[in-house]
Amino acid sequence: MNQPTVIVIAGPTAVGKTAAAIRLAQSLHTEIISADSRQCFTELNIGVAKPTPEELQAVHHYFINSHSIRQEVNAALFEELALQWTDEIFRKQVAAGPSAPGQPGPLARPAPPLPAAPHAPVTPASPARPAPAIDQPASSMTSPLNDPSPAGAPAPGAFAPAPAAPGQPAVAPAAPAALLLGQPTAVMVGGTGLYIKAFCEGLDEIPSIRPGIREQVLALYVASGIEGLQHQVKSEDPAFYTEGEIHNPQRLMRALEVVRSTGQSILSFRNRPKQQRPFRIKKIGLHLPKEGLHQRIHDRVDQMMDQGLLEEVKSLLPYKEVNALQTVGYRELFDYLDGKCSLSQAVDEIKKNTRHYAKRQMTWFRKDPSIQWVDAREFGENPIKFVSQP
Repeated sequence: MNQPTVIVIAGPTAVGKTAAAIRLAQSLHTEIISADSRQCFTELNIGVAKPTPEELQAVHHYFINSHSIRQEVNAALFEELALQWTDEIFRKQVAAGPSAPGQPGPLARPAPPLPAAPHAPVTPASPARPAPAIDQPASSMTSPLNDPSPAGAPAPGAFAPAPAAPGQPAVAPAAPAALLLGQPTAVMVGGTGLYIKAFCEGLDEIPSIRPGIREQVLALYVASGIEGLQHQVKSEDPAFYTEGEIHNPQRLMRALEVVRSTGQSILSFRNRPKQQRPFRIKKIGLHLPKEGLHQRIHDRVDQMMDQGLLEEVKSLLPYKEVNALQTVGYRELFDYLDGKCSLSQAVDEIKKNTRHYAKRQMTWFRKDPSIQWVDAREFGENPIKFVSQP
């Protein structure tokens, strides 16, 4: 364990990853890298369950509010940026030096009340806000390439241990050096499996996409939905249709882009050996019983609607064909606004599609034997117990 360490917290949507990661990062006096492919967009808030302003102030987050929906964000870009941010976190910790037991850590900061534990009611998402103008040049937008500090992140300060959530034990203020042998530590959290894989192992060399192909494939999805994508992939890339994630529209679109650009199956490019990172990676997967997870999903969708998700989607109507908005919670309400269904039907579809998405996430993560699975309720009560284990 005598290496810098990144603790990766993965799991399905609504399982309680955000609260768990914040609790862990506060205990270790470190910072968080988000591995969510949608929370990075400034225009998306309620529908992507973005951390609240209070949560973003509790712990410095990277890859939150860092891009606009008009910018292309993919796993390759995330890999590049996340490695940079990891190095930045490690360097700051080394420069600050280790803390003595019971004293503030090098990246400690003032903390508001701790987010609710995973089995408590779902933390409300950020309030809706109108989408900013996105016809401005990409270079004028906030980006981790020109502004490494995420929105809402104040400068580090003296650490005041946050009070525990109701019914939960207090976070022990012991220094992280006692747990991870004094080595720098970062926390990564998210449910985008491909992004986590890219960070941990690197990506295969996928060829560039010919001009016009991406727009062509996206238009197919907008017009025909996932069924249209599945039909075309079955016809054009039968190998991927047999072995790939055919219930994931993003993977289907990517497969079509590659086969139409190169004439080869995307599977033929998956041959790159795993990258060896210069730091230790410890993966923890959070899970809940299916019935409990489904209830949390349903409750969260209802809360999102109460918080103004429909108004958020209305503000994004001019951009509904942008790739970033081909996302559960947005497509269904676009259909309602287009008169294709009632509002109650759209909400029911959001709940159903979110359940299906959670199932796909679990299918992806269960294939990784290096993930240590923990009940989200137990992890929320004492995260240090699990990350300090070999």
